[in-house]
Amino acid sequence: MEESSRYIWQVAGLFATLIIAMAFLAVILFTVKRSVTISQSVMIWVQDVPLFAIFYFINRRFTKQKIGIKPTISWGQLLVVSWPLYLAIAIAVSEIVIDRNLYWMLAISAGLCAGIFEEFLFRGLILGILLKAFRHMTKKRQVWLAVVISSVLFGLIHSVNVLRQPIGDTALQMLFAVWFGLILSVLYLRSGTIILPMLFHGVWDFSIGIAKGSINETATVTLAEIITNVVLFLIVLLICAYCLRQKKLNSINLTKLLA
Repeated sequence: MEESSRYIWQVAGLFATLIIAMAFLAVILFTVKRSVTISQSVMIWVQDVPLFAIFYFINRRFTKQKIGIKPTISWGQLLVVSWPLYLAIAIAVSEIVIDRNLYWMLAISAGLCAGIFEEFLFRGLILGILLKAFRHMTKKRQVWLAVVISSVLFGLIHSVNVLRQPIGDTALQMLFAVWFGLILSVLYLRSGTIILPMLFHGVWDFSIGIAKGSINETATVTLAEIITNVVLFLIVLLICAYCLRQKKLNSINLTKLLA
């Protein structure tokens, strides 16, 4: 239990460090924006690149959490498990074909930065450390607790968006981030490689940025949007329950992540 507490504190420390670092970078960006116009693309790079460097250093020096790169399943199985990525690619292609006003720089910036940094931190580090924290439990409880907690933390960190968009939009974005985090966690655990959730996350954010031209929500939240997100959340829960059922849990290789 003492070891479990140590890992829980590591996760808490990582999350607190993220909040502090984001606040510090936000102050710098706010100060610079008072005299210089900065595009959203540049803001994404200025925020996410330093954050990635900070947490890469923390992991190398302190937490030392192993991150899966090489798939733990066959290439044939990987092609099947990657079905959410195909959906994201189809959405991105449809946006490019249908919409005439495309925002390439923003889309590429959002796709690369969010896809790499957020997956490195929330799936690579936090999910991996939580799996260690709950290793004394049954595999089912261990995996589900790690997946749910890391996804909730992923949703909570999106609460900072309330500083630049309406609270209703932010709340909806947080709910979306939670069920999005569930899918990303499943992709990581089932494939064994962080590359798959990075690709899926990156392509998804690319598809949003390419057409909207903004990473912020500005429209008023409608009842239909709320109902849609709640329904999607329930559907995702069912999909995750199916993907992480006992039969599939037994085939998930956690050896490297628990090393």
